[in-house]
Amino acid sequence: MRFETFKWIVQKLTQGQNSYVSDEWGCFVNSRYSIFVLLICLFSGPFAVQAQNARAFIDLSVSPSKVYAGQPAILTYTVYTDQYFTQPPEVSNLQMDGAFLVPYDRSYSLFLQKGGKNLPAIQFKFRIFPVQAGKLTLPPLNFTVTMPTEKNPLGVEQKVKSHGLTLNVLNPPGGPPGESIVGTSASLTQKWSNPLASVKEGDVVERDIIINAGGTVAGLLPEVKLDSLDWAQIYEATPVTKDNRP
Repeated sequence: MRFETFKWIVQKLTQGQNSYVSDEWGCFVNSRYSIFVLLICLFSGPFAVQAQNARAFIDLSVSPSKVYAGQPAILTYTVYTDQYFTQPPEVSNLQMDGAFLVPYDRSYSLFLQKGGKNLPAIQFKFRIFPVQAGKLTLPPLNFTVTMPTEKNPLGVEQKVKSHGLTLNVLNPPGGPPGESIVGTSASLTQKWSNPLASVKEGDVVERDIIINAGGTVAGLLPEVKLDSLDWAQIYEATPVTKDNRP
């Protein structure tokens, strides 16, 4: 509406009218004035933009809301603002009892639809691997965001805090973690340092047992338990674990 009114004023001026008074803005315009004067008059009215303090919000979600012990859930913190970020948000360390926590390697920038508006947002994601069945509390997380204010359009740091959530954790059908593997795949291989057929009394033989599992973390893999042998003494080395992130 205001853009159309602006075009109509310019047309009147180019048609040689002596003057025009806008009831909406109360500005007097004479054909002897330049268009530049007209623009100043317009922007001194409702077109003028006044800087406002930006606000930040946090959405917290977890998916799925119910998992087996050892099964990962995705925890997502979405930080968004009604204006813009002048610096990337900073997140405090997330500490959680009763679960292994694996953060994603990077954050994700996107736009959210809120109230019919596209608002800039940044997502922080974590993989959660609960250790045991029960209620797992997902604690609030503190964020530092830098956004414009009326006095400082370059941005001022503000502290915002998320709410918390609860994750329902069930016992897996095969038994709790430590007794079974909860994941997408699993395999067990072994390797002997010498063929058993050629072993003589007094020889030292090494046996490597390797467990590979997908969709879990090394800390949740079960301990390998060996039965005693009547023909050899077993000396167990310290297990070596490794997580390979995709």
